[in-house]
Amino acid sequence: MGGLRRAGGAGGGVEKAPPLSPRLQALLDKKRLPMNTAQMRLDKTLSKAQEARKAETPLPKDQSEGVALQKADKS
Repeated sequence: MGGLRRAGGAGGGVEKAPPLSPRLQALLDKKRLPMNTAQMRLDKTLSKAQEARKAETPLPKDQSEGVALQKADKS
């Protein structure tokens, strides 16, 4: 138990990492850009889908259950 206490104890020496080389930093930035772009596209697509869903007129409760059953029968 004492070892765990020392390893995770308060005041532990969390050292600041040395700065990355400019070449490595540029490589990481280049890798992050497509991920950010893809995330932005996904967010935009999700927003459009949510707006389209809101625009649909909701079915009355009785009819919505029947539609779900019809879809299940077709599968």
